[in-house]
Amino acid sequence: MWCRCSCCSLGICGLFLLSFILLTHWGFMKRQGLEDLDDLMNLKDSFWSETTAPLTPDAALPIMPTAFVAEATTSTATSETTTTTTTTTRTTESASVIDPNFLSSVDTVEKALACMRLTNPQLEATYPDDAEEHFQEIYDNISSFVSMDFPAHHWAGYTGPWIENYWIKNFTSKWFQRAEGTRLRDVFGPFIPIFVPWVDLAVRERAYPAGMIDMLKQKMRKTVLYVTVSQHDLGVFGGAKMSTFPQSDMPNLFVFSAGGFGHIPVPLLKQPETPLPDIPIASRRYFVSFVGSGWTNRGVRQNMEAVTKAWGEKTHREVFVNLKGMNDWKEVLVNSSVTLTPRGFGRSSFRAGEMLQMGRVPLYIWDDVPWSFYRELWDQEIIGFSVQIKGLEKMLDHVAEVGFEKLQSMEEKILSMRNSHFSYEGIMDQISKFLTGRGGSSDLRCVKFKRRRRRRR
Repeated sequence: MWCRCSCCSLGICGLFLLSFILLTHWGFMKRQGLEDLDDLMNLKDSFWSETTAPLTPDAALPIMPTAFVAEATTSTATSETTTTTTTTTRTTESASVIDPNFLSSVDTVEKALACMRLTNPQLEATYPDDAEEHFQEIYDNISSFVSMDFPAHHWAGYTGPWIENYWIKNFTSKWFQRAEGTRLRDVFGPFIPIFVPWVDLAVRERAYPAGMIDMLKQKMRKTVLYVTVSQHDLGVFGGAKMSTFPQSDMPNLFVFSAGGFGHIPVPLLKQPETPLPDIPIASRRYFVSFVGSGWTNRGVRQNMEAVTKAWGEKTHREVFVNLKGMNDWKEVLVNSSVTLTPRGFGRSSFRAGEMLQMGRVPLYIWDDVPWSFYRELWDQEIIGFSVQIKGLEKMLDHVAEVGFEKLQSMEEKILSMRNSHFSYEGIMDQISKFLTGRGGSSDLRCVKFKRRRRRRR
């Protein structure tokens, strides 16, 4: 509408225009999570002061990337306490600022909640004032049910220590041998640690000690966050057949999981493996291979065998797949450009961890949910390839197109990260960095806790 404005009508038109713009931007502010009156009045003031530029959502409400928000909080902490508080509030309120999928640490309650709300959107928590006393109470109670040096279980020729044993030994030592003045938060971030040898109890006893879970439910506060490490392919809540209980009973328990049920995927390892001999990739006999059992998740592995062999015939590339096992399996690996690492009983794969320790490029095959530790390193094809079983043929085409030079550089990168990412000690360091944000960034990443699991076939 056009107005022939006198002095009086000019004011009326200006007021009408301002009202229209404010109402329009109210919708933008709702989407950005800024609905308080102060933001609305600031927007009004900016309208009168910026008469020469059009008022757009981007200009009015700039959103800082996650990395910049973290830097801003750090840089203003020493000089402007008020500014730090405001930034933290924005981080909590605006989902566009904290993206839980790309957090490299959860060193604050707000970040931890962002990660855990992928699973439980309504979760709320605060850090307890009596954190040290509360931890000691829970630790003492757990110790009355099970020893922290409970014997490790035996599986596939290995009798531990497993990742849960490393978690218990490494982090209890950090705490009980701490320097004077160290607080619990300095070691575990915004969490209270729970030390239980879950998988050893599940495998050796098929049950948790009678009364232990009930004790934890009673002692764990609903508004406090806790953290543990789990290896079992059915996780903390489903691993012990005689002691299963729903994850909803402990929604505030943050789980680093090697088996496939938790908030953070971590590598699944057995005994340490040494790097394989360095043979030029172009001279290796097999383009892709697998040697292992066919009875763990037969649906995936038998399908993998059929697709891979058919692909080899179609492309005239030599492949090797043996689902019965063989003694000289390492000789096959030495002469393979890429190694298939299908999921096993759980969503993860021991073979993937073995290949990375040996310095070989894995092709991880999953079915329902990818359990990709260091997810971005897989997504960017830095340490390997990842594909759902139904897309295996196309992925083999893609890997072939990548070329030997790219595969060689991937092997070199994998070997350079062997100690920091694919050893038990390296994983403990990655967990520590993720919990506290100290000592550098972690490559671990948050995922949604997938409660349901596809039936084993």
